[in-house]
Amino acid sequence: MDEEHLKFYSKIERYFQEHSFPGKHLVDHFPILLKLPRSLQWFRKAAEEQGSREELFYESCMDRTKDIIDKGSSLLGAGPRGMEKQQRYQWHDKDLAILAGAPYAAGVGTTVGTIQAFVLACISYPRVMKKAQDEVDSVVGIHRMPEFEDLDSLPYVQAIIKECLRWHPFPSLGIPHSVVEDDVYDGMFIPAGSTVVANIYGMTRDPELFPDPEAFRPERFLDTANPLLQNYNLTFGFGRRVCPGQRLATDQLFAVISRLLWAFNIVSVDGRPNHAKCDEDGKFGPPALLPYKLVPRGEHVASIIIEQAQLADKEAKDWESVRFD
Repeated sequence: MDEEHLKFYSKIERYFQEHSFPGKHLVDHFPILLKLPRSLQWFRKAAEEQGSREELFYESCMDRTKDIIDKGSSLLGAGPRGMEKQQRYQWHDKDLAILAGAPYAAGVGTTVGTIQAFVLACISYPRVMKKAQDEVDSVVGIHRMPEFEDLDSLPYVQAIIKECLRWHPFPSLGIPHSVVEDDVYDGMFIPAGSTVVANIYGMTRDPELFPDPEAFRPERFLDTANPLLQNYNLTFGFGRRVCPGQRLATDQLFAVISRLLWAFNIVSVDGRPNHAKCDEDGKFGPPALLPYKLVPRGEHVASIIIEQAQLADKEAKDWESVRFD
């Protein structure tokens, strides 16, 4: 994705952050306004204009994908796979473009936000970073980077990932959902059509489940018999609406975080710790960071990173040379 598309996508993300929470618009409080003739529903105008811009954006991405395939290059990802099934499911081009873009739209900002929480933790709690680096060094050594095969041998790194998701849940308030039928929860009547928002931030600050909740303590997920801690996934939602990409997200986080620990010391530029707190107002933004720097942990780092970059470049060229069937 080029710079122009990245800028446009950031605008889409900001619009979602600013308008997705219920109660912002008058129609949220007075749904009877939906009975007005469509031409008089003024509150639809901005959303429909934004929707049209987003459709054009995703369609342009799909058009570029088709151009590359038509030139004989092979691609991986949701777009080409969706094109294989387009005729079977009778998807229109617009539907396919939006479907293919959904995983990227849902996963990029949230994953980056969690990685920023990890950086913040390393700056604020250097002992945690050092303990994790000792574990990585004992399992992986200095002659290669961590791989997915090392995951089960790095329980403290896994605990760090869970603690990052808890410490800075992203978002701090869950996606709003609507109740499809009358319900009663803990003696409270919830009528059908009500909007329900999960207070992820509040759950992750429960002092009974997470003692000293503002502290970054990966150890809370180790040596515990509590299944809520052993299988922690509060950040990804609940029930049938749980995030379908949670496994992919945690795998991505493991790949990035384990390799950052293997390769670098993460330190504040001015030497000050940064104990910024989570965003408590429901926004989707990542935690704020002070300036920091990545300090290579040894001479072996540069040579292996260069070697891996060359290998990745070769694999990309190999894929480009394969015909798309």
